[in-house]
Amino acid sequence: MTRTLTAICLMAFAASVAAQSTAVHRSYDTAFLGPILPDPVLQHAKETFVLFGCAYCHGLDLVSRGEATDLMHSALVGRDENGNRIGALLRMGIPQTAKLSPMPQFSDLSDRQINALVTWIHYARQQGRYKELTAMPVKAGDAAAGKTYFDRSCTSCHKADGDLSSVVRAGDAAALRAAMLDPKGLKRDRSFTLERRNDKVFADAQQRHHAFVENVSADDVANLLAYLRGGRSSAANQPTVNTTRGAVAGTHGRNETIAVFRGVPYAAPPIGDRRWAAPAPIPPWSATRDATRFGANCPQNIVTERKPWTHEFMAHGETSEDCLYLNVWTAGLGAAQKRPVYVYLHGGGFNEGSGSVAVYDGEGLARKGLVVVTVNYRLGVLGFLAHPELTRESPHHASGNYGLLDQIAALQWVRDNIAAFGGDPSRVTVAGQSAGGMSVIALIGSPLAKGLFHRAIIESGLLNPARERSLHDAETDGVQFAADKGAASLAALRAMPADQFVGRSMFRPIVDGYLLPESMDTLVAKRRINDVPIMIGFNADEGGATPESDAATNQKARDQQRAGIVQWVTAFEGAAGSKVFVYMWSHALPGPDVTKFGAFHTSEVPYAMNTLDMSDRPFTKVDRRVGDAVSSYFANFAKTGDPNGDGVAGWASYSSAVPKVFELGDALGSE
Repeated sequence: MTRTLTAICLMAFAASVAAQSTAVHRSYDTAFLGPILPDPVLQHAKETFVLFGCAYCHGLDLVSRGEATDLMHSALVGRDENGNRIGALLRMGIPQTAKLSPMPQFSDLSDRQINALVTWIHYARQQGRYKELTAMPVKAGDAAAGKTYFDRSCTSCHKADGDLSSVVRAGDAAALRAAMLDPKGLKRDRSFTLERRNDKVFADAQQRHHAFVENVSADDVANLLAYLRGGRSSAANQPTVNTTRGAVAGTHGRNETIAVFRGVPYAAPPIGDRRWAAPAPIPPWSATRDATRFGANCPQNIVTERKPWTHEFMAHGETSEDCLYLNVWTAGLGAAQKRPVYVYLHGGGFNEGSGSVAVYDGEGLARKGLVVVTVNYRLGVLGFLAHPELTRESPHHASGNYGLLDQIAALQWVRDNIAAFGGDPSRVTVAGQSAGGMSVIALIGSPLAKGLFHRAIIESGLLNPARERSLHDAETDGVQFAADKGAASLAALRAMPADQFVGRSMFRPIVDGYLLPESMDTLVAKRRINDVPIMIGFNADEGGATPESDAATNQKARDQQRAGIVQWVTAFEGAAGSKVFVYMWSHALPGPDVTKFGAFHTSEVPYAMNTLDMSDRPFTKVDRRVGDAVSSYFANFAKTGDPNGDGVAGWASYSSAVPKVFELGDALGSE
């Protein structure tokens, strides 16, 4: 009788699935089966799970409710990702209730059918457990217990202060928990090609993490969070520094010799009436301030990636107007150290980015003798809105360049505090890429930045003078922007929530008559600039050049970039006495779509910052040699104003008489 019922049920299920595949029912019963999955293997596994009746007793999604709880929390089926255990159980006819219900005799199923059932059970358990664990309120854990778990289960592949440091960057506990349970590094595109050996390593890592999500308890997660978020450092050995506003306690880097201070405020929060105002001093504090976690990103759209910029190039975590924080990496504390200082201004088109982005991590250059500082500054409308009312309330009769004023405030903080972190305030390099590079050029022209830095690095950031806008034109845009927002006054604009101002914006640095008294062309011609040694360059596959374009198109794009730099450098040469070093970056960053993007905009940053270990791309020995050489050039320049030094090929300075453009590329990685 049981076999007859089973056969009838199987025929009914088969007919149902067949009917759901007809043109009339193209979505097949999405209320029960859900949408069609893009992965055909998982879709087949789901349909098999339904076809053989499993879903009617156990549920399809296996979320933690109702009848699905038995499979969600079963120790019998959760321990083996390959299905060796659960497959054997199915072959034995377990659970015994299967013999009393209209279900197939699993011992009669093929290996392929068993494998499909196992695949869906594990996949659905992983999804359900992830939902369950991330839906729980974040609770305090035991860091010591987290260390025990980590040492037992994770240290074969990870170091808490090593590769996982980028995971710990998540801005809050909930974000860190989600990143830990759903590692982005295990979600590479199928086009991401690896060597066969690494394919197996990657598959093994996926398997271990899938099993981890299926079986880890909420207490285990809380304990691991406590350990990763700071339990590794006790108060007794935390590096502590007294700033002019109060003491800050940091942590140790991936290398224990590096002290890291994250989320150090350099100005008061620009909120309320301080929105669209020059940065104000941060009020002093009495208790030692925790500096083990990054501060919030300035308001922006947070995205996981935007090709070719993958996860390690993007800002992650929370955003807030209370975002004027900086981060410091140093190998030695105290004024006696006198290490050169490297202040890095992030890119992102003046609309996104953060000092906490993984490829800007300062430890790599700190190991080469620098004190590294990364900075958050206001972005988009909140950073660069000009408006007649703002100009009238300003004591300097200017508005618009608030993000640049933030950068100057950070440099003033460096001047006043960096000695305590082991830095030399008389040897400060300001560096930046893209929008950060444009910022550096603006600082070279700003009288407000005079004496605050002593060398400058401009990566892909040559400011086109034709794009410099006047205060009047920017104010006109500001009035129109306010009208579009329905704000009749500045007070109404300030009353709006910050998310009203997030997104791509037309607002950029302008010639405001205060921070930038005149256009850069005029300032250079009048020799009213900050005369410091400069390193400046561009990338081979940006500005219209790509690996997929024809040779003539690429040559034209590169020639135009080179000509723009030559024009700017020649003008600087006539106005200043400092040396200039010009480069072209030509090394392709390995990873997704390398043949499409090549040496793309920003691709030099992990090499220059010595942060290859902050990415999961398949770097080779050549990449690491290139990275060591390029980061040495940048470190040498920060130390002396000249990139040359021991262990690197000679790099001649640029002059109109000897117009040398130095190629930073594959040749640096040759043995």
